[in-house]
Amino acid sequence: MAKKKEDRGNYRSIYSVMLDDPDFQALPADARYLFLILKISRLNNSAGIFILDDGGFVTLEKQSGMSLKRIKKAFRYLSDTHSIAFRYPIVWLKNSLKYEPGITLSNEKHKKGIENILKSLPKNEIVLKFCDYYNLAYPFDTPSIPLRNKETETDTETEKETENTDVSDRESVQDRIQKLLGLYHEKCPSLPTVKFCKPYTSRHRSVMARISERGDDNFWPDYFTKVEASDFLAGREKKWRATFDWIMNPTNMTKILEGNYDNRDEPRPESGATAAEIEAARKARSKYS
Repeated sequence: MAKKKEDRGNYRSIYSVMLDDPDFQALPADARYLFLILKISRLNNSAGIFILDDGGFVTLEKQSGMSLKRIKKAFRYLSDTHSIAFRYPIVWLKNSLKYEPGITLSNEKHKKGIENILKSLPKNEIVLKFCDYYNLAYPFDTPSIPLRNKETETDTETEKETENTDVSDRESVQDRIQKLLGLYHEKCPSLPTVKFCKPYTSRHRSVMARISERGDDNFWPDYFTKVEASDFLAGREKKWRATFDWIMNPTNMTKILEGNYDNRDEPRPESGATAAEIEAARKARSKYS
């Protein structure tokens, strides 16, 4: 009797350069890990758009070793930063095909395979968005698909999946970013104004990564105050001055926090000097410099 061939699942491939993509590196660790799990999971397919129902989240829990709460939080982050698009039960890994060595839409055979995958999926708005992005024909008629207003769009299915997370995790991403930018402009008047922080951009992902690492409230007022107090960073010593993106870079942030850009001759907080004394020392130096 012939031995039954072992089921090894579908073959998966990925360009390793994805790990060096600045947008990918801007994601917090859990979000990066979950994205990779989604990419190679048996739930996925070569198109990167697939069904993820309630049972799918249980499967991800087993495959990743993460708790369901951590998965939901990371999933919500990926959705908020537009790394994935989700409307129950369809999820689309954005740019999945970009890092897929075995698939190219310029190949008619590959394109036909992607179209067949789309035809196998239930009617869903995310399928239409995928088709629009890659300029593919819709696999079904559109009148039966209720498209959501972009300005009032709410993803009730994703909210259901994250209903047990903290309130701060459910807060609008753009609200959190605007709050941080308002604080930056208030505390760092010497630095350039930030006019845009649009989704899909490296700046947007970087800001959300720093918020994820540092939180929303306690850290940022002191950090921005420290930046503004530095004559070097604020441009009071030379023509160069730091920018928002520069101070949000994780490497530069560490240097700032370690005091690398503190004014050399002003009293340090550990010396017991008051804020007024520090400001007086700064003015005295400016007077004679």
